[in-house]
Amino acid sequence: MDYISVVKGDEAMHRKLELFRDKVRDGHAPFLSDMDLQAYAMAGIATDHECSDFAYAMKERRNGMIVHIREGSAARNLKAIVNGIVENQMNGEGFCFCTDDKHIEDIEKEGHIDHNVRKAIGLGMNPIDAICMATINSAKCYGLTHLGAIAPGYQADLLVVDNLEKMTIQDVYYKGRKIDQDGAIIVKECPSELKNTVHVGEFSKEDLRLESPDGIFNVVGMQEGEITTVRKNVQILHEMGVFTADEQYQKIAVVERHKATGKTGVGVVSGFGIQGGAIASSVSHDSHNIIVIGDNDEDMYLAVQELIRTQGGYTLVADHHVYDTLELPVMGLMSDAGFQYSHRKLERMIRKAHEMGVPDAMAPFITLSFMALPVIPEIRVTPRGIYNVCSGEFYQN
Repeated sequence: MDYISVVKGDEAMHRKLELFRDKVRDGHAPFLSDMDLQAYAMAGIATDHECSDFAYAMKERRNGMIVHIREGSAARNLKAIVNGIVENQMNGEGFCFCTDDKHIEDIEKEGHIDHNVRKAIGLGMNPIDAICMATINSAKCYGLTHLGAIAPGYQADLLVVDNLEKMTIQDVYYKGRKIDQDGAIIVKECPSELKNTVHVGEFSKEDLRLESPDGIFNVVGMQEGEITTVRKNVQILHEMGVFTADEQYQKIAVVERHKATGKTGVGVVSGFGIQGGAIASSVSHDSHNIIVIGDNDEDMYLAVQELIRTQGGYTLVADHHVYDTLELPVMGLMSDAGFQYSHRKLERMIRKAHEMGVPDAMAPFITLSFMALPVIPEIRVTPRGIYNVCSGEFYQN
């Protein structure tokens, strides 16, 4: 993911890559220059899922990389890339489908990779090509020679569908055995060492204070349907140099939660729109610290304290009260409460988040989780502060 170190030839990075010489090395290469992308591919990186348009996807293909077309809850890049494949009468060779992150309620409503296949077919792609991108192409990419085809010697993982346009799944077979739709899923008890992993140092509302003597702040510009951000340098109305949220600009913070260091990075965000509360998550790629966005410090502080109490999760605070929380006690990342409970809680909070101003086209929790990932341009927030991905600089505000 640290493509800058890969491209610059950092010795420590290349020693790590060498350890995986015989493995498929997945990439993370958002809009590199021609020379940088060539260097990245030369280092042995085989795949990428960060491209959001057809032109860049083809640049990666010309460098011998496999393109994973992403269609999840936050980043939806399938239409732009598949339209290019169809218009240029390509068959999809060298392309696969992925979701990156997809919420459970979106999987329930749309499907998973099967949704990607249906959407590609709806955009005019040959159904067989779309199915290949979801099956044999992915299997070949990872050297899974026993998967991806219906043929002698292959594992009998099969879907029975009604037709090749709607692709409605009727039956599922795994290793030749039909899966009972009403069958109970047996979940093993979570080992105790994977719980109680949220360790926050001293933290107060004062840690959320954000100042700039001249009122000029670096703003993380969020975008609907994307997880890339835009850096904005904006003069914002303030009280004696202290940032005050409004309808356009809110506050974002990332609180370190693994080693109780007490570090908290604070910045300004636009495009998220939340009003009258705060939203927080202990899922924040890829260090998974606590990340929170809100329009007032009291609700942001309350949201962080709620996740400390539950030892991880998603939470939404409205008007100085915890509206609801989905506990994620397994390493602060996963629920052990089952699908129905998680789906019900998450659906309720997402609906409320949209009522509080988060754009309808934006997946609140998944989009939030990517704002701390310091390898996707252009600007992110970490416990050390605001980070410019392109220049490698930290900013004070």
